[in-house]
Amino acid sequence: MAYGLSVQGIDKATRNAKAKQWLETVMKPPAYRLTADTIGEALKQMKRIPANYAYYVTNEGFQGVVCQEALEDAVKTDKEAPMEEFKVEELKPISPDALLESIIPATMESDFPQPVADADDSSDAEKLDSANKNKKS
Repeated sequence: MAYGLSVQGIDKATRNAKAKQWLETVMKPPAYRLTADTIGEALKQMKRIPANYAYYVTNEGFQGVVCQEALEDAVKTDKEAPMEEFKVEELKPISPDALLESIIPATMESDFPQPVADADDSSDAEKLDSANKNKKS
């Protein structure tokens, strides 16, 4: 195989190590996050992001993906509407321990980069935010 990761003939530990390395390099933490309480606030946050989508994250964890166009349409109706009532596109987070062959179908079918979240549903971006805040203290 000239390109890609061949998993045939590789022991499980090596395969898992290669999958983890692939996840760390290809599946970047979600850089585009919305944490707003209202649709209007979410659109303001979205306009600061250099993309037309963002990951909506609450205290309960990752909720789904939001597109800027959908937010713009929703703001026309009621910019004070709560984000929790806004229809987000569901996107199942990938476990950082997932095997490469188990996540390829989901990544190929998705229109968005797959978020990576651990068992307690905290994303890598949340961990990075927390680590950065601790460094500043």
